[in-house]
Amino acid sequence: MKVTYTARAGRDFARLRDFIRQKNPQAAQKAGRQLKKNIQTLVDQPQMGTPVEELENFRELVARDYIVRYRVLSDEIVILNIWHGKEDR
Repeated sequence: MKVTYTARAGRDFARLRDFIRQKNPQAAQKAGRQLKKNIQTLVDQPQMGTPVEELENFRELVARDYIVRYRVLSDEIVILNIWHGKEDR
């Protein structure tokens, strides 16, 4: 099983990291590494996120302050989007 990111998820990741980088570049690097590490755990435990009721085969992983929405396919985990828990969605 592999992890892939949609273009939107890639933009989300960059946006969140850039927001932190404005105040603390080292913290931004650390947060980015930690978030990627948390996402990578889905390879071994793809069902660990909470199911999204209104969307079949979609799940959400809470990774510290971030929420990662993803979809589990037969041989792939697709990261759809990422946001901070305090963001107004």
